[in-house]
Amino acid sequence: MCIRDRCISTQLIEAGVDIDFGTVIRFIAGLDSIAQAAGRCNRHGKRHLGSVFVINPREENIDSMHDIKLGRDVSVRVINEVENLSAGLQKDVLHPDVMERYIQYYFYSRAGEMSYPIDIGHNDSLLNLLSLNSSSVNEFVRINDKRPGIFFNQAFQTAGHNFKAIEDFTKAIELDNDAALYYVQRGRAYFKKGEYNKTVQDCSMAITINRDSVEAYLQRGNAYKQLGNQEAAGSDYSKANSLKDRYSKSCLLYTSDAADDLLCVDLGGSRIINKKKKQQ
Repeated sequence: MCIRDRCISTQLIEAGVDIDFGTVIRFIAGLDSIAQAAGRCNRHGKRHLGSVFVINPREENIDSMHDIKLGRDVSVRVINEVENLSAGLQKDVLHPDVMERYIQYYFYSRAGEMSYPIDIGHNDSLLNLLSLNSSSVNEFVRINDKRPGIFFNQAFQTAGHNFKAIEDFTKAIELDNDAALYYVQRGRAYFKKGEYNKTVQDCSMAITINRDSVEAYLQRGNAYKQLGNQEAAGSDYSKANSLKDRYSKSCLLYTSDAADDLLCVDLGGSRIINKKKKQQ
């Protein structure tokens, strides 16, 4: 929305839009996002100086947006180091050395995620599939008592299949971002990769679009369960159960191959039953 020389925008403004303002005001985020927003300030060099204000709000609910929250937290840490001269950084938050420190902290914090864990009948990761593929090689050695007789052991097809599902749902969301089902399906794909925070984020978006999406509550509950947040998981399961009138009297709504149990929601009552696989 633009009013004369004022523009109120979402993060879309960071996408290289060629506009020029004398002042930019934005909430704190990752330094890369701050730099992009700052790029709209005095962009054409028509002023001697422009002003960029970064606000750290007292209250901002971004707990379900893992990437954004982590970027914000790392930025706060780096900015504090910039203010502390003993950290050896330039007093310029967009200086290349400062940005390099931000990237180091950001990716170190996500080292476990950057391997892209996935469930393909066993716990693995895309990084492993595309490099050593040690799980498959070790299994081959166990069965044949020798190493594979090929030089390249990578599982390109399996890795590509796990990426393709997310890419397809992302394209669908770009074409129709009001379709809750696409967010749920992409969230399910993230769940299979072990990226539970992203599952929570996508399913939360689906619920924002459709408050009655049983699938979104169930999938988000499963992600919360994997993250160890039993209270949030129970709340989502209960919400899904309260929408029972949209389904038959009783049915099995969700099974997880990665978990030790089956989640059975009894739609005829208010119970949520966990049954061990071994007992089925």
